[in-house]
Amino acid sequence: MARRDGRWLIYDVVADGSSMVGNYRAQFTHIMKTASYTKLVEKLTTQ
Repeated sequence: MARRDGRWLIYDVVADGSSMVGNYRAQFTHIMKTASYTKLVEKLTTQ
């Protein structure tokens, strides 16, 4: 992720067919299904 001209740009890294963005999306989805949006935000702010 990079901020340019006041906008956030997101880049995806793919290695051996595995997408970094895809992996993050799966993790976020799991947290949202098993916990809550608040828990997701807590995890993101502590990392």
